[in-house]
Amino acid sequence: MRYLVSASLGVLMLVLTLPAVAQTRPEAMESDGVMLLPVKVMADLAGAAVIAERGRAGVTVTKGALAVSLTPNRPQALVNGRARLLPAPVVMHDGRLYAPAGEVGRAIGLRIGWDARARALAVAPAIGKIERFTAGLKLCWIAGDFDGDRHEELAYAVTGVTGAPTTRLWLARGPEAGWQRFLAGAAVQRLLVRDVTGDGKDDLLVFATVMHGNKPILMKFTYTWRANALKGISAVPVAGGG
Repeated sequence: MRYLVSASLGVLMLVLTLPAVAQTRPEAMESDGVMLLPVKVMADLAGAAVIAERGRAGVTVTKGALAVSLTPNRPQALVNGRARLLPAPVVMHDGRLYAPAGEVGRAIGLRIGWDARARALAVAPAIGKIERFTAGLKLCWIAGDFDGDRHEELAYAVTGVTGAPTTRLWLARGPEAGWQRFLAGAAVQRLLVRDVTGDGKDDLLVFATVMHGNKPILMKFTYTWRANALKGISAVPVAGGG
């Protein structure tokens, strides 16, 4: 069963009338209109504790009788033991765990507001000042059976959107992110899954904008499963792209 989920801003973000602040912190990550924040940042704003799960890659955010458990590479949270589907997976990036701010933030008592014009997220505890976050990272993700074992893996790409773009690709098999690849100077736009090699296994298509001189060119990178990892087999310009 595929767990690729789409969600609109109208479903995820409740627009609130909140006092403006002068500065934003570019610590957020954006995935098709879904904003993710570092779990530790949300917990600090909510006055909650973050406890690493012993022997596992996940964490549990606790506040009073509330416990929210999160596992990297899964679009799911456990709220007091009950599963809650998330509109994007929990992601580990540079040692920080990111989770969808709307669902997880509200679950631990934060107020969440979305400024569509500025593409900024306003986050406030029940009492206290408002913090505003803008997206400094872009997340694309998709599920596929890349190794042909009839169990889906999660492929995702995180691109820095400030300065020179660099993308990091991951393939997650369970809670751990295994295969990794860097695409220097490339900003990923979307991911697709398709068996282009005809071997019965899903292949990963990565569409990324790269700069050729002063001109952006949309490239398609194709990865297929070989020898227990994804291997790049082609990188070609997309006709009409760029």
